[in-house]
Amino acid sequence: MKKEFRSFAEARKFVQTLRLKSIEEWKEYCKSGKKPNDIPANSPQTYKKNGTWTNWGDFLGTGRVANKDRNYLKFQDAREFVQTLKIKTQTDWRPFVKSGKLPNNIPRDPPTVYKEEWKGWSDFLGNRPRYLKNPPTIEEYKEWLQSIGVKSLKELSKIIKLPKGYPKDPYYYYKKQGTWKSYGDFYGTGNISPQERSKRFLSFEDARKEVRVLAAKYKIKNWDDWKKAKKEGKIPDNIPWAPNTVYSRKRKK
Repeated sequence: MKKEFRSFAEARKFVQTLRLKSIEEWKEYCKSGKKPNDIPANSPQTYKKNGTWTNWGDFLGTGRVANKDRNYLKFQDAREFVQTLKIKTQTDWRPFVKSGKLPNNIPRDPPTVYKEEWKGWSDFLGNRPRYLKNPPTIEEYKEWLQSIGVKSLKELSKIIKLPKGYPKDPYYYYKKQGTWKSYGDFYGTGNISPQERSKRFLSFEDARKEVRVLAAKYKIKNWDDWKKAKKEGKIPDNIPWAPNTVYSRKRKK
């Protein structure tokens, strides 16, 4: 006989009287034997079938939403809103997030969520770095990062206190100084963003002329030959690995 459960609204109303704070506490409650039989232990599966389930925060009454289920604002909109909050530094951002005042559609960790558009905390918060006394050169900054094993913007953002005179937003500071090259260069990983890499490629016409010369020289006749030549270093870096993708809008039939 099919078990009859309470409606979602009735089940939610009862569950919220328990004042449970997490899924883990709900599971422990279900194991305790105190749960009424007409409330399903696997509530998401049961109530999703009739379209009444939203999320655990709604069901338990905590208001929390899993990161994977959040619909964040676009970077520009999030930045515009955050700048109205007048938060001065990354250090001030953390207690603000913990206060619970941050809207659900703005991520707690914006560098990770907006990694493609991210240019640093000063850019996001709308504050320009203050005048720095005796700031290091970019090479000195890079040497320090390598000495402590920092290889990404995310790792750098976790360092609350930087050495005296070191800019918290190196991208903005050294970009303005004209010494910034790329994140891969700065962190010593060698990684280059797709945007930076695309700037180094030849135009479609120039690349095609160069490739035809290389094809004749190395007897490149198909995709497998091309991949082999690329791996062997016979194709210059200013010609993309997958030209059909990079030049897709410019290719001629």
